[in-house]
Amino acid sequence: LLIPVDINTLPEAERRARLRKRDAIKLKPKQEAVFDDDDFKLDDYRKFWKKK
Repeated sequence: LLIPVDINTLPEAERRARLRKRDAIKLKPKQEAVFDDDDFKLDDYRKFWKKK
């Protein structure tokens, strides 16, 4: 179990290093799913649409 470190009590260099490390984790780019073999057929799902 780790207790969170109070950043205000750290030396300036270590504070900047920890903040840089924390921001790098938050800013990771999200990867989108890639579907190369998409076999979606619109006609298979038309029966589920509501007709007005």
